[in-house]
Amino acid sequence: MDFNHVLSILGLLGGFAGVFTLGWRLLDARNAYLHIGLTIEEYIGHRVKLRTVVENKNSIARKLDSAFLLIGPAAEDPDQTMIALFKINNESHNLDTSNELVRVVTNRVKRNTSQMQDDVGRMIIPLPFYFVENYDIADE
Repeated sequence: MDFNHVLSILGLLGGFAGVFTLGWRLLDARNAYLHIGLTIEEYIGHRVKLRTVVENKNSIARKLDSAFLLIGPAAEDPDQTMIALFKINNESHNLDTSNELVRVVTNRVKRNTSQMQDDVGRMIIPLPFYFVENYDIADE
């Protein structure tokens, strides 16, 4: 067996390994997002139980900087709910896009984990368990 033949075989094996790795990463990227679930149970009176779940289906652990639950009127856009809460709490920001709104709420929740609410029923409830106590969201 000559040297060029060995190099050809190694190149072929490397090509197969590369195709396998690419396929694996494409499959892994399909599940790259954190999956967030919310269940609601009604109780007697004006009480409800909300349960949140964050599941990482990726093989790489994820770090969360912030997590919060936004509650508002069903007929109101979530962006409008956040803007209304910031106005009531005398916090003004340049909030032109949904990404900016989420960034501002994230920064506020990271430094102050008290909930924001108004008398209409709008609320931003920080979920510090997900970003303070859990260093990485893995597959537990």
